[in-house]
Amino acid sequence: MWKAIDTNARVLASQDNGIVVPVAATNRGNLKVSVSEYGDTSAVDAFARLRVSTPLTIFDSKQLHDKQPLFWDERIGGSATSVHSSVDASVTMTVTASASDYVIRQTKQRFNYQPGKSQLVLMTFRSPQSTGVTSRVGIFDGTVANYLIPNNGIFFECDGSVSWNIAKNGTTTETALQANWNVDKMNGTGVSGKTLN
Repeated sequence: MWKAIDTNARVLASQDNGIVVPVAATNRGNLKVSVSEYGDTSAVDAFARLRVSTPLTIFDSKQLHDKQPLFWDERIGGSATSVHSSVDASVTMTVTASASDYVIRQTKQRFNYQPGKSQLVLMTFRSPQSTGVTSRVGIFDGTVANYLIPNNGIFFECDGSVSWNIAKNGTTTETALQANWNVDKMNGTGVSGKTLN
């Protein structure tokens, strides 16, 4: 069992066996002493709680040898193509200039929300911006009537040269243009230093 002892702006951690370990704890040091010091990062969950538990993976998809047809559903229209690359362990989806071209890949699994438990989603994708092409990646589904129109969920969308962060609940849509993203605009000036292009 650890006990904290406050002595002259230093915190000393003490075990029951009498070993005392000095630990510097300031608001400007490396040891973070409050959740607010982590800011709006993935270290804090959707309920402003510090993530301290071991993550529980509910879905993991690596396409090392094929497009994993047991886990992924695919729809292709027009002259579009979808090709697996074992070198990159990826699927390249390509459309032509035709408005009737589309490629949709979605998992067959559903990820249900459990009240009080936040979800952390990590996705890797590459979507070069092209005029007349709309790319979406995220957690969402299409409508039954028109599967090309997203219905419920959260996703990134790139339509030509404009990038959006979108949350959609049925007919209610909330959008945030990349220039208005609040934590990291992904333009090279944010916390990550990365540019979304």
